[in-house]
Amino acid sequence: MWYCRNNDCTIKEKKRRSCMKELSKFRGQILELDLYEGRLCGYKNEVAINSVCMWTRQSQNCPLNYDAFDDIPPEKIQRVIKNLYDYFTIKSSTGEDPEEAIKKIMRNAYNRHRNKIHKAYLKIQNLSSHEVALASEPPSELEINKEDWIYMCKTFDTPDFKKKSDRGTAAAKAKEINHSAGNRSFASVEYDLITENKPCDAVILFSETHGSKKLPPKCQEMKKTMEDMKEATLRGESSKTPSDIYETVYNEQRGSLNKRGRKASQTHKSLADLREKEIQLLNGRIESLQTENILQRRETRRLTNLINSFFSKHYPSMVVPDDEMEDDAEVSGRDEDLDVEGQNDEDDYDDLEDENYIRDYPDMEDRNVEGAMDDE
Repeated sequence: MWYCRNNDCTIKEKKRRSCMKELSKFRGQILELDLYEGRLCGYKNEVAINSVCMWTRQSQNCPLNYDAFDDIPPEKIQRVIKNLYDYFTIKSSTGEDPEEAIKKIMRNAYNRHRNKIHKAYLKIQNLSSHEVALASEPPSELEINKEDWIYMCKTFDTPDFKKKSDRGTAAAKAKEINHSAGNRSFASVEYDLITENKPCDAVILFSETHGSKKLPPKCQEMKKTMEDMKEATLRGESSKTPSDIYETVYNEQRGSLNKRGRKASQTHKSLADLREKEIQLLNGRIESLQTENILQRRETRRLTNLINSFFSKHYPSMVVPDDEMEDDAEVSGRDEDLDVEGQNDEDDYDDLEDENYIRDYPDMEDRNVEGAMDDE
């Protein structure tokens, strides 16, 4: 339900009407958008994004009684996606899924909408109390009904939500690297530079998205440092590329932030580093299983030879033919890797005593892996 109280339309209502007016211009024709770096780009992409946000805020599409966007039924999300396809077609040259890009816009719009409701609630609650906020009419600029307002007020008063809110507020205050691109994504800025045949590299993109004088001091410092380093490269005093310059300055800034007060926890570690260490553990396990397989096949061959030796003396007709042991020739060749400086089979088993112990007692292996992850 959209409100227009006292004949004075809210800012959101004016934006909604403006958005619908823009869409009405394209009635009967389909505009083409490009999917670049997972973002909607191209002619009138801002109209498409604003339209998705407008449809997301409508309660019949994305009700507020879901704590997370991913909990909303798929059929309601598809309704918004279908609305967009009534006016736009999305071309993906890299094989990316356009629907994932649309859902990302919807998720951000849904979270921002709930955040604005929370701010309005706090404004009333801080001046009076939770009960007063609960009994109040929803502010007109939110354009939500009383039922949704009551539900959200009760949600904001839960201990779990307060804990998450405090954590998010603290993280936002600690943020010293920000941008001035507004609602435009970095991918959209880069796309426009490329399509307009303008120079575009990592340093230029940072300057384009961090051009406001209201930027935090650290951002202004980073911008100047990057530009100075790039000029040094142009003068021949350095061989660093724009990408190298960006990575150097950005990583140094992140390091100084961590040294100043943030403790790097498991969740702040690079996902790539964690995956690499996990792969190393898995590779070690694979090598262990391969060694175990060789030893088992060797033991099978030894027992087969003993059986053949016995039957050759007493029951020659029951000896295993040579062609059934062809596979053992390959194993025999690989077994040479296990014999070091003339060690015999018994020495090989002694060398693998610890591994066999873990095999016999798998719980010990789990403890070792957990310990390794804790050390990381």
